[in-house]
Amino acid sequence: MIRFLGKEQIPQLCRFCSGDPFGCRIASLALAYGADSGFAEFWLQTTESGQACGAVSRLNGAVTVQISSAADQEELEEFLSHIGYGTALWESSLRESAGEVMEWAGKGVAARIAGEFFFSEAPALSQVYDLLKQCEDESFRVPEFDAFYVDTSHRLRHQTARLAALEHKGRLLACGFSLWETPDSAVLGAIAVTPQSRERGLGSAVVLHLLEQLEGKRVYLFRSNGKNEKFYQRLGFTHRTYFKEGTGTDVRIFSHRS
Repeated sequence: MIRFLGKEQIPQLCRFCSGDPFGCRIASLALAYGADSGFAEFWLQTTESGQACGAVSRLNGAVTVQISSAADQEELEEFLSHIGYGTALWESSLRESAGEVMEWAGKGVAARIAGEFFFSEAPALSQVYDLLKQCEDESFRVPEFDAFYVDTSHRLRHQTARLAALEHKGRLLACGFSLWETPDSAVLGAIAVTPQSRERGLGSAVVLHLLEQLEGKRVYLFRSNGKNEKFYQRLGFTHRTYFKEGTGTDVRIFSHRS
């Protein structure tokens, strides 16, 4: 059974999502927006005995799915087809999926940068946006500024995301986010360095700065195939699982699972 969640069920959702990278994304949105905002929506699938076995979030047409081994995949596929979505993200066991989920193992190579670089306390989101736009490619797309600003500022205020920005002489050169964060987990992303400032250890410094702030939490990241594998391995990240992305035209999304 799949049911739409109100605010009373958010604690149950967060318990089910704990300790899982896909669940971290879902629970973080629930903690940031609640169940009554009208922007974000949440559903929970349960077994006949009432045990939670699947969770779904939807924000601006983007769906994230977390399932356990007890989940009814056919019911979830039918449900997602019924509610509609623009994009969907879910776990896959196949190596040739869209990308890899990595988890920090608690050790890595320390970054060394010159003393004239410093982390800004409150960089303007417009400057962060401009930096991210410089780093766009086929696997990394930045939303329109208004959507980026509204969502990012909201989650930063509600402490379900955090930002690290590295500056030099008043110029923003590198940034990174804890994009989704809960009391026990975080997902890093949007790690970006201006094209002119690469190969100087700035990206590593940003990641390690975030990891220091996230001490005590399980930290994940979603890495597209062919992107930055060695970079994250050097910083102490190891393989956790794979992820798959699809669009609203993908009717049987779990057919990609083995």
